[in-house]
Amino acid sequence: MIYNNVTDTLRQWCIEYGQMGLSMYAFQGGPSSLLYRVPYDLAFWLGTLTDRDFSDYASYFQAVRDLLPVPITPPLGHEPTKIEQYYIQNTELAFLEQFSLLAPDCPFPGIPYFRVLPEAEASSVKGKLAELWDCRENQYWYPLSAVSIPTDQLCYVSTSSLEGHLDELGALLLLSEKHAFCVGESWFNLPNCVETGELSDYAGSECFYAAKDYRWLIYFSHEDTVSFAGSIVPMIKERFGEASK
Repeated sequence: MIYNNVTDTLRQWCIEYGQMGLSMYAFQGGPSSLLYRVPYDLAFWLGTLTDRDFSDYASYFQAVRDLLPVPITPPLGHEPTKIEQYYIQNTELAFLEQFSLLAPDCPFPGIPYFRVLPEAEASSVKGKLAELWDCRENQYWYPLSAVSIPTDQLCYVSTSSLEGHLDELGALLLLSEKHAFCVGESWFNLPNCVETGELSDYAGSECFYAAKDYRWLIYFSHEDTVSFAGSIVPMIKERFGEASK
């Protein structure tokens, strides 16, 4: 059985819990940062269960339990202090309490699709991106200087030009294909190689989005630019006009 409905409900809870921590402490760091780092990390690792087939709910239940303790990224670098242990354990206990309230047939919460790619599949995706678009993990990719890509297949806009339009852009791109691959940085430097149903700029991190057939690519840079390559370029130029270069 596939329990994406339960996984999505748990992911939604983790994201809302993390947002609550962010609203109170707003990236202040220190032990209080665990109030949002732990639930966001847990939301990510729940994506490893998306579309996995389990023999029954008991085996799924165990797979969720096996995600704990949450592998905090980046690691603390030391044994958790008492206050850090308190924040971690409180989040995990609240998560397990939420999990205990759910039933195998609970309704889907309607959040965007999110699946963490297994290692072999992730390697294949990264290999294709390197082969077709010469972009490689942990390296900056500046397509406007890439001589191998025709200039009519390239453009960029400033990050500020996309402000307020990210959902609209995601809807235009994903309307027909539903999902895209995302590789690169994500919340708190998690090892991000996922299949997703939404676009997010991750507040200036470096990440790629690619169509599942690799015919287009988007690169979010921390240097206030979003670059586009491939089949989506005419649509971007038409949509953003003078703002696209």
